[in-house]
Amino acid sequence: MGSTRSDSAREKWQKVFEDWAQSGVSARKYCKDHKIWPPSFYEWRKKLNFSMLSNHTIGMHKEWWRICEDWAASGLTTRKYCLEKNIPRTKFTYWREKLHFPYLKKPRRVAPNWNEIIKDWEESGLTIKTYCEEKNISPKGLCKKRYKVGHPSYISGKEMANKWREIIKDWESSNLTAGAYALKYELNPSSIRRWDKKLNPHKVHQTRENKALQKWTKIMEEWQMSSLTGFTYCRRSGIEVSSFYKWQKKLNVSGPPKAHLDFTKQEHPEISLEDHFFSVPFSSAMLMGSPAPKKIEALLPQGHQLCVEGMEGQFEEESLSWLTLLLQPKNNIGQDA
Repeated sequence: MGSTRSDSAREKWQKVFEDWAQSGVSARKYCKDHKIWPPSFYEWRKKLNFSMLSNHTIGMHKEWWRICEDWAASGLTTRKYCLEKNIPRTKFTYWREKLHFPYLKKPRRVAPNWNEIIKDWEESGLTIKTYCEEKNISPKGLCKKRYKVGHPSYISGKEMANKWREIIKDWESSNLTAGAYALKYELNPSSIRRWDKKLNPHKVHQTRENKALQKWTKIMEEWQMSSLTGFTYCRRSGIEVSSFYKWQKKLNVSGPPKAHLDFTKQEHPEISLEDHFFSVPFSSAMLMGSPAPKKIEALLPQGHQLCVEGMEGQFEEESLSWLTLLLQPKNNIGQDA
């Protein structure tokens, strides 16, 4: 019984589609006129694989093919043709792509040589309007280029490229950054980078991150060889402490091994109290009327503490000479000797 129902439904919808094909109207209008539910109509059309084009659709295809042939014969652009024929441009493009109408793209227009055009116009003795109509040139473009080419500061494209080629060569030989070179010669850094990419397309350009990485990697290697603390190395090298420790953490660099001071062998690293202290002028007259110090304490950069007690509560210049020699670097001691 179920098969009988399906067969009857199939025959019914087959007659509907044949009637729709002969009517020559669209599917939407046919469903509206015959009071048919459109989803059922499209579902059965898919089941029955009914792909016959209606007379209306065939007529639309022929009409738009004729329009496309007329457009190809006119030699106009799609925009101008649609404006003249009062046709929606989007609809024209849709049917041209749907019908797979052959569309040959025009070759790319070559930029005119305005120097030769201006010379030819001056020799012709014609007005700009007449000359442009004969040569099919834009009068606005000719007027604009005439004033530009006649200006004393005008430089052609080839001359501009040769000028920047020399600038780029000089910049590469100077070993300066683009910003420093531009500041020195009053140029634009972005223009230097743009012309460098244009004239050297195969050149590998380093980014700021790569340059900073190379710079700080070299600094960290020198710091590890110096056997100094990070703070002392920054003070001596003129490096910002916060940036130093930030890059140390970023590069995951461990500090140099701590050196144990051995004052007997004079093999301790170079110590400079100027990194942490500043000198104060001192004379014996400053101690007049005040009790003499009995003990001197000094905190060295490596964290060691040095305590010296005076004999009978007094410190003479001769008694402290050995302390001065002790704190001097090894090289300076050899030179004084």
